[in-house]
Amino acid sequence: MPEDASRTVLEKRIEEFVDLDDVSNMHYVEIFLNATQRPYFKEKGPDYWLNSHSIYVGALASRLGEEVQKAHPEYFNKHIDIRIDTLFIMGLLHDIGKYWLKDPSLLDKTDTLTDKDIRTLRLHPEIGMVILDTDYLIFGHRDAGDVINSVIAHHEIAKKGNGYPYGEDPHELPEYMHIISLADYHITKIDARPYTIPITEAEAKRWAIEQRFGNVIPKPIFKTWLDTDFNILDDFSHKQEFLAHPVKNSQTLYLTTEKY
Repeated sequence: MPEDASRTVLEKRIEEFVDLDDVSNMHYVEIFLNATQRPYFKEKGPDYWLNSHSIYVGALASRLGEEVQKAHPEYFNKHIDIRIDTLFIMGLLHDIGKYWLKDPSLLDKTDTLTDKDIRTLRLHPEIGMVILDTDYLIFGHRDAGDVINSVIAHHEIAKKGNGYPYGEDPHELPEYMHIISLADYHITKIDARPYTIPITEAEAKRWAIEQRFGNVIPKPIFKTWLDTDFNILDDFSHKQEFLAHPVKNSQTLYLTTEKY
């Protein structure tokens, strides 16, 4: 697919969820679109799983933010206090560093990852931070610091000290970060990847309860997520072409943690 056509397809999918007439939104979206045109990913086309994962996480992050805002307005205004469209942008860009991996074929490796592979893949938050930091125009746009923070720290939401890249205490991170991390977890579980079979939303929530996510994630966010039926993959008008994974309809339970 020609570059312009691929970008147009992705841009149309993104504008289902965020106002692209907003200058700041469009700048952030351009960063994402440019990344999808790097050689390895351009060859994969717009339906490549990392493209869809990024849009899904953005969509779910903004939807979860809206639900928390409705259910717990005082909490949202005091502890999160960030625009809903910024939550979408954070989700869209959370894995932007993966597009600049030296060997992006690791993203599609179905064999067991070596320790070196895992270390390489886990560089993506820091790579993403560098990519955004070196965009000299980004700091003229809304919420730039928060967006960059979400890129570097979205994998820190784990049991204390077990996240990466820095092993920070998740209780000390901005509370919007829990929305991005939870959206990333949710989409990782319910959507197919080269090395996983998706599970249902209910199964993903059950697993999160068993793993005691509620001990880390603020109660208003975690409870709202548990209580809401998101059906996020159904929100795409183009889902038949976009969700053409051969294992998409499998109900096989695959309760592994995300590789990276």
